[in-house]
Amino acid sequence: MFFMLPSVLLSLLLTQSYLSEAEVFEDNAVFFARAGSAKGLKTGQEVWVVDAETAKILGSALVMELWEGMARLSLDALASKAAGAKRIRYLRAMEEGFCARPMSGKARLLGVGAFQKLVLSNESGEDWSRCHLLLSTNRLFQLERLPAQSTAEIFLEKFAALENVRIVPLEYVWVECLEGKAKLAIEP
Repeated sequence: MFFMLPSVLLSLLLTQSYLSEAEVFEDNAVFFARAGSAKGLKTGQEVWVVDAETAKILGSALVMELWEGMARLSLDALASKAAGAKRIRYLRAMEEGFCARPMSGKARLLGVGAFQKLVLSNESGEDWSRCHLLLSTNRLFQLERLPAQSTAEIFLEKFAALENVRIVPLEYVWVECLEGKAKLAIEP
């Protein structure tokens, strides 16, 4: 179940971290975000597209063109077909002098077939919050919180398929949270 943070707390978390959100709008079948280089976006950056009301991940988008206060986006098929208001969520580019706290963790697989699950361990000294987990097969899961020094077990069937599911071995998981990001090799 997705846990919704009160808007005041969410605003506080967004301003104290490097995770940002921006409104998405459509003009003549072209999608734009009300954020640009001044808000830390980069050309070629991949961003999440989320429902503006529920924050549920709808798909992803690629930043195609960039201006100071606006970006032209290329939404994947899932995100562009989704009805309703949309927002993008992304990690801002690190500013000069910013030293990211490393996210330390491990990932491994347990079980077989429909009962196979990813076991994700947070080995750092701080909680991870509002995390997106992206498997090497291009499947996505949203994890609200993983306390420090704890483990989460997620059945692989709970990971949503994005537009281009890849038929490749499960080699890694990208973990992107408010606190930072890490690419974790999946141990057998």
